[in-house]
Amino acid sequence: MHLIHRGIVSKKYHENLLKSFEQSFKKGFGIETDIHATKDNEFICFHDFTLTRIFK
Repeated sequence: MHLIHRGIVSKKYHENLLKSFEQSFKKGFGIETDIHATKDNEFICFHDFTLTRIFK
């Protein structure tokens, strides 16, 4: 099995969203992703430890 990190990513499908994961499964790939706990004990699916890559 081939694994896709953060799902199928394109202009149509952004990383770590359910749609990108669904597209990975439809194409026969498994997924590997990152889960982090926030300071208020919520869980988020995000690759980085900070938001600087997407918010500047």
